[in-house]
Parts: sequence; structure tokens; C-alpha cells
Amino acid sequence: MVNLYEQQNDVKMVKVIQGTVSPGFGGLELVIIEFHEWLINHKIESYVIAVEGTPLEKNLLRRGFRQSTISIPNIKQNEIRDWRLRLDGEDVAFLFHRHQGLKQLMFVKPKAKVSAMSHTFYDVKKRDLWHRFVFSKVDQWVALTPLHRDNLVETTGAPLEKICVIPNGVNLNKFEPHFKPIPNKDVAVKIGIVARVDRQKGQEIAIRALKKLVDEKSRRWTLHLFGEDTPSETPIRPQLASLAAELGIADNVIFEGFQENVGEKIQNLDLIWMPSYKETFGRCIIEGMASGIPVIASNAGGVPDIIQPKKNGLLFETKNPDDLFEKTLSLINDPVLFSAIQKQARFDVEQRYNVDEIWSRLFECISPGNIKIT
Repeated sequence: MVNLYEQQNDVKMVKVIQGTVSPGFGGLELVIIEFHEWLINHKIESYVIAVEGTPLEKNLLRRGFRQSTISIPNIKQNEIRDWRLRLDGEDVAFLFHRHQGLKQLMFVKPKAKVSAMSHTFYDVKKRDLWHRFVFSKVDQWVALTPLHRDNLVETTGAPLEKICVIPNGVNLNKFEPHFKPIPNKDVAVKIGIVARVDRQKGQEIAIRALKKLVDEKSRRWTLHLFGEDTPSETPIRPQLASLAAELGIADNVIFEGFQENVGEKIQNLDLIWMPSYKETFGRCIIEGMASGIPVIASNAGGVPDIIQPKKNGLLFETKNPDDLFEKTLSLINDPVLFSAIQKQARFDVEQRYNVDEIWSRLFECISPGNIKIT
């Protein structure tokens, strides 16, 4: 791949500006950082507007992106508008993550192409006068799955023809397959959840399902929670620890905290659970699939667009620990299905979620004009 982009036989360079007012750190922020890094590595001028002191800003600076990070004080978010004016131009692509950031930028329609990447399924319709005004400034929407696209059309009124469906991607070199067999019965089965410690992520459901597995007594089990409490919200890790102790499985639940090299950590797992109550995509799903670790996920949000039951993973009924228990036990007792899921999952990831191809598609989607990669 080269770093020149053509439009009407003239070489044209594109400047990409990403922005968000998100205070947390999860899949959304990782998308911003990883896409930003990809753009810079491909010699594309790129900047990220981030609120000062947020985990996003700290991680950008820690990774060496000081010159390309635009830090805005939280109490001066109107400065985002000033930066938009300074950076605006016909060769500029604005990509906003979460529509909440649009209101700080979109009082005047810029010359740049404006794209909004949604990371959330909306539960309520956002078709009131204010939202229609804000959304009218968006030239291009990006949804993560077909189900997510349909949700955007229904709740925001976004025109179908203005929505690109581009999933998250996975680095196939970083997440390499390790097709381990089902552990012997004298070895504990290691289950992992890679997510913020948050009520909506379903760790409580997981602990209750784990209790049933432990009580079943045919095997030993451990549950490894990779992630920290959601910033700016009441921590729930103490409540989860208390629940595990109350159920008599405190020794079976290990709080691993946030892990920088999660790819190395999940290679030691036997199963991955994704028990979220509402999940637009769930990047931990494709990371597990790429690593050859079978995934059992709730059938919430856009997840059914990723997992085909009994082919590349399993789905369970959202918020139902009994169903999670039953699906887990059935899989761990079926070595043929276990092996088939491992291999099919890796194949599907290679075909659909190669991160370099994903970022190329995203760049083409948000770029102004008819710019294509040459």
C-alpha cells in the first residue's frame, strides 16, 4: 500500500481529524488510538481532539503522539470549535466518535467532510428538533454491524445511503491462534472477560454462572476479569468481590486489572465470556476468535452479526446466568465442537476482520470526494 491518494487524476493529500468528548476508556478510545496510529504510519496527516486529563489523552501522550494530540480543557470545550475552524478545509476529514461531541463543533457547516462513527445501540429515538439539527451536519455515518446500521436508521433517521458498515478489526499478528484442546479434568478451566468493570458489562451474571459451574463439581474453574472500573462512575469491583465471597467462590474469581498486552494474557485462557447487557460490537469477541479461544457471548446488540452459533462461537440469552452455565458446560464437554469453533473462528476473523483492511475501508469511507487508495 502506498501513501498517495488520487482524485480526478491529481494527487491529493487528506488530513484526518478525530474527536470525542468521551471521559472513559474502552473500545471506542482504542479505535481512535489504533486508527490514528495506522494513519500516521501510512504518512497521512492525522490529529486527535481529546479532553485534557482523560484516559484517551493520557494514552495518546504515553504512546508518543504529543505533536498530533490536541488537548482541550474540560471546562473549555468551546475551544473545540476554535480548533475545528483552524483545521477546516476541503481536503479535511472530520471523524467524530459518539454524537455527543458534534454539538461542540457543528454550529456552522464546515468545508470538511463530516463523519460520525457510532459505537452504541440507541434505546430511544433521537428525532427531536435538536438531534435532527445536529445530525443534519453529518455527511457520513459509520456503523459497526448491519444490526447496528438498522438501529441508527430507526432511532436517528440517518439515511441508509449515508451509512457505511465497517466493523472493528483485529491485528492478526498480535492475536495469533493457539488451538489448545479442552483441559484435562484435573486442570482448572480458565475463563476470561476482557471489559471495563461495569454493570452493563455483565460481570455479575458471569459470577453467578461461575457459581453454578463450581457447584456442578465435574471440573475446577477460574474466572479472570481483565479491566478496571469505569472512570467517573461508582466502582463496582468491591460489589463483585463481595458477591463472589457471598457465593463461596472468592478464590475462583481473579481480578487481573487492565492489561496492556491483553493478546498475551488471553492466550492462557480456555474460554472467553462476553456477558454484556448491551454490546454494539465487542472487540474482545474477535480478539478471542483470532487467538483460537472459543467465545460464548450474550445475544445483545450487534453480537449476532459476528457469532454464528455452533460454528464460530456460542450465544446465550442476555442476563441469563443459567443459560450461560448450560452453554459453557455443553461446549467444554464436546471436544469435537470445541475444536471446530476454534478453527472456524480464526478463519472468519482472517476473512472479515483483518485490521489493516478495516482501516483502509474506514479511510476511504470518511475521505472527502471520491478519493481511493492507489
